Amino acid sequence: MKKVKINIIESCAPCSGAPSNPASTAMPNAHNQEEARMHRTTLAHLMADVKVLLDMVQDGDDLPEWLETKITKAGDYMSSAARYVAGNVAREQGQLEEKKNCGCGQNPCKTYGI
Repeated sequence: MKKVKINIIESCAPCSGAPSNPASTAMPNAHNQEEARMHRTTLAHLMADVKVLLDMVQDGDDLPEWLETKITKAGDYMSSAARYVAGNVAREQGQLEEKKNCGCGQNPCKTYGI
C-alpha cells in the first residue's frame, strides 16, 4: 500500500461543485449549532478517510473479511443518514406527501378516501 497525504478541510471542498443545500436549516432535535459543526467536521474526516481507502484499495485486492464488513456497514450507515436528511428536506419542501390511513384496511380508505 502506498502512503497518501491528506489535507483535512472543514469546509467540504470536494462538495463545492454540488448544488447548495436549500434546507441547511436546523434539523429536528438539533441541540445547538456547535453540535452540527462537530458533525460536519466528522463528515469531512470521513470524506478524507474514504479518499485514502479509494486511493489504496485496488479492484483486485483481497481485503480481510473484517475490513469488508466495516466498509459495508459504514456505507449502510451513511446511506441511511443521507436518506433521512434528504427525506426531511423533501418533506419540508412539500415534495413528499404523506398518505393518511385510518387503518380500516379498505382501499380506498373509508375515512380519508385515499
